[in-house]
Amino acid sequence: MTSTQTATRQVAPEAPASRRALVESLQVTLAALGCLGEASAHVPVMESHLVEAPYVGVGFVLLVIAGLYLAVRLIVGPDELVWAGCGLVATVAVVGYVLSRSVGLPQLGDDVGAWWDPLGITAVSCELATIAAVVGHYATRRVHI
Repeated sequence: MTSTQTATRQVAPEAPASRRALVESLQVTLAALGCLGEASAHVPVMESHLVEAPYVGVGFVLLVIAGLYLAVRLIVGPDELVWAGCGLVATVAVVGYVLSRSVGLPQLGDDVGAWWDPLGITAVSCELATIAAVVGHYATRRVHI
């Protein structure tokens, strides 16, 4: 056996662990960027919604705080509670967007049908990216790639 073959055999068992680390790193990055994007997309509309529909404005404030907090927690060291929080916050935000654009929400009737609002598209895109990262996290945790 040559030294090249020996080196190859020694490296091969570590390959799955390094692949797993790469996948986890990509999931954390996507989720953190999604949380930051979600938070930043809601900042410009917080004030107007606090006046027009205070319950939505407060929801946006909480969404911004949660997005920033979860992004930091993902970067510092995510645990299963952080991943669950990311999934929950993003899913609730998407559901709120769909409700506000379809059947409408009290005090926000003018949002019905406004599917192509640039900040709304930005927020939903970031939320869907976060959801994708969370689903990927749970899928790879079970498969152990």
